[in-house]
Amino acid sequence: MRKASDIKKDLDNIKGTGETWVMESIPFLVEIAKTIKEQKEAIAKEQEPFKAILETINEKYKPELGALEEINSEMRNRVMEEYKGTETIRKEGVGMYVFPEKMSFDIEDEKRIPREFLSLDSKKVKEAIKNGMLHIKGLIIGKKRELQVRIK
Repeated sequence: MRKASDIKKDLDNIKGTGETWVMESIPFLVEIAKTIKEQKEAIAKEQEPFKAILETINEKYKPELGALEEINSEMRNRVMEEYKGTETIRKEGVGMYVFPEKMSFDIEDEKRIPREFLSLDSKKVKEAIKNGMLHIKGLIIGKKRELQVRIK
């Protein structure tokens, strides 16, 4: 496996332009694609033992952590229901409740929200195109040329 810097040096030495350059570059791009694939596979292989260990650790704590998170949520909701003030409540030697007031929002009328606060859901758009929707107001949908390098 050659180093990237060595491949780059050889690639910089290709003579010609246009189709001549493109033909001469094929072995390099194939080598790069193959090396990237091999390195990603090596990384995955080295990470595999850790995945099992992490899963074991997660499973060990999952039941108790889940129960604690549920109790935590219930208790926080109850505190918010029981106490409507904003002053800090202290229990000496134990801890305190602090009730900071932060700005928040709820949607009243989605149609009236200024455009700059909206964002496009590209995942939904791609799914719609995949399902045959080729006309969506405000979008230009078409084919985009790209390069794929295939290794034999």
